[in-house]
Amino acid sequence: NNSDYNIDLSLWVLKDENDDNIFTIPSKTIILPDQYIVFCKDTVKFIENFPNVEFYYGDLGFGFSGGSDLIRLFDSSGALADTVRYDDDYPWPVTPDGNGPTLELKNPSLDNSQSSNWSPSQGYGTPGTVNSIFIENE
Repeated sequence: NNSDYNIDLSLWVLKDENDDNIFTIPSKTIILPDQYIVFCKDTVKFIENFPNVEFYYGDLGFGFSGGSDLIRLFDSSGALADTVRYDDDYPWPVTPDGNGPTLELKNPSLDNSQSSNWSPSQGYGTPGTVNSIFIENE
């Protein structure tokens, strides 16, 4: 949440490019300013790898491809709140491919549809905190 306000994510919906893959965010889910929430396919595996992450939800029942995919976030009224279609082919960063670095947005205020605003993470990403490749607004 890069705003100055709490955002109520109750009953918002996360989907990939398959309309049958639906994850509904639980009621009473509030994201505070400068807070991060991680959505994961398998919470057991996620906790094994990132035991210090505090705010996460799963088990999604589906995952996001290491190649290309579409991520969509719908608000509780069903309106599309945000979307990104990413790829692992140029002009997108090619090293995030499911077996190493993750794909990170350089700054949450940037247009996430532009491949130039994304970069490979340092290491395996920084779930639950600011991205490892974060840049200040210019």
